[in-house]
Amino acid sequence: MRIIVFIVSVSFLTISVNAQLKCKKHSIESSRASIGANIVGIEEENVLTRRIISGIVLDPTGTPIPIGVIDVYKIEGEFQTDDLAWKMTHGIEPWRSYKVDDKGRFCISEIPDGNYIIRVGTNQFLFNHMHLKIKKLKSGSQKRVKVHLELGT
Repeated sequence: MRIIVFIVSVSFLTISVNAQLKCKKHSIESSRASIGANIVGIEEENVLTRRIISGIVLDPTGTPIPIGVIDVYKIEGEFQTDDLAWKMTHGIEPWRSYKVDDKGRFCISEIPDGNYIIRVGTNQFLFNHMHLKIKKLKSGSQKRVKVHLELGT
């Protein structure tokens, strides 16, 4: 009787872990890249290690932005400490772009492990871009990213 309970417990644990590796609701690909009010934008200094790339896009007051667009740039090799994401992506088309949902949320899990720059903007010239360096790994964190966009200048 104990063996059966153990097998059921292990099966449940496996299903729970596998379910967490995917998005409940995937972001829809966008045919257009984001638009920013400036070229440089703001940049997160640290490289974030994530299992899935998910989060929410917010305005300066903390209100979700439903017109957000997430641009994904695949980076070959490792990030260097002095690499500036905006310089690495300037003038280059994104590998893929995704729309946020009506509550400003996004979730991208179907891209392979590797190094990426995520550029967050909108489909209008309202906000500055935000750049994040992300290392996607199966062993990475599942923590969601909160992206606060600043009003453009």
